[in-house]
Amino acid sequence: MSLIPKNASDAGVLDKESIVDIKKSRLKKSLLQDLYVRGNRTIAQLTRELHTSVPSVTVLLEELMDEHWIVEIGPADVQFGRKPILYSLHPKGRYTMLLDVTTYGSKAIILNLQNQILFKIDLHLSLEDNISHLAKLAESFIMYLLNPESPLRI
Repeated sequence: MSLIPKNASDAGVLDKESIVDIKKSRLKKSLLQDLYVRGNRTIAQLTRELHTSVPSVTVLLEELMDEHWIVEIGPADVQFGRKPILYSLHPKGRYTMLLDVTTYGSKAIILNLQNQILFKIDLHLSLEDNISHLAKLAESFIMYLLNPESPLRI
């Protein structure tokens, strides 16, 4: 099944550039996902896992470094030959927040993209059987972040 419509006058016509952009976007997503799941990788490892060429991966890495998604962390330890450069997800700027809400209490944890715990707090809110509980939980966490003495003050 082709993405290009039979009738060129259709409003949803996709040109070659947009198909290339879609493929590039999917490769970027796969590259980021691979770094998130597997950790530090070299260009050779990424080309094998993404089934694409070295120049393509190099271009993707440069674009993602310009967008501050990826950082170059230095040479890998190898016994022989030229040492390849390792790449990793940028540890600053993008975070994951986990909420653990139970009947007895709630916890919030903030991780960077390298899955390092940056912050953990026990919130004294118990699970209730109403929709306003989630709003209270979010408000409590935001107030904590806005507190001048909070380590994660925003």
